Amino acid sequence: MNPIVLATVLLLVGGVVCADDAEEASIKVQEYFDAFNARDVDKITSEVYAMPVHIGSGAEHRVLIDEQAATDNLRTLYAQLDEQGWARSEIREINGCSVAPGMVFADVTYSRIDKGGNAIPPDLRTNLYILRGHEDGWRIIAFYIHATDKTVGCR
Repeated sequence: MNPIVLATVLLLVGGVVCADDAEEASIKVQEYFDAFNARDVDKITSEVYAMPVHIGSGAEHRVLIDEQAATDNLRTLYAQLDEQGWARSEIREINGCSVAPGMVFADVTYSRIDKGGNAIPPDLRTNLYILRGHEDGWRIIAFYIHATDKTVGCR
């Protein structure tokens, strides 16, 4: 086969695989939000996260070293959200891209909605989720809270 044709075919197939990776990882992010809204801590810690999970927000960073640390972190977060009248989180947009074989960035814009159906300020929030492919599917290995006007993009 002509080397140029072969290279073109490999690039096209690789692009499809990367697009599929980003789509599959985005589905995992939606699954995470669904489990989060259902307060299904066990599902999040055993089927969504891959330990350790790194969390960053500005100058604050922490590592959830195992399922117990993740469970404790989620329970603390739910208590804080309950104080705000939180009912659910709604995804507005997911921008996913494959950045390396088996690794996807998913930049998610979402709102936290209170029991009255209103967005809890700020109305829009953004997190960058880092997902890695595992034997049993995509898993979140890190996420970073960032300003809504500072998207990571996929360049």
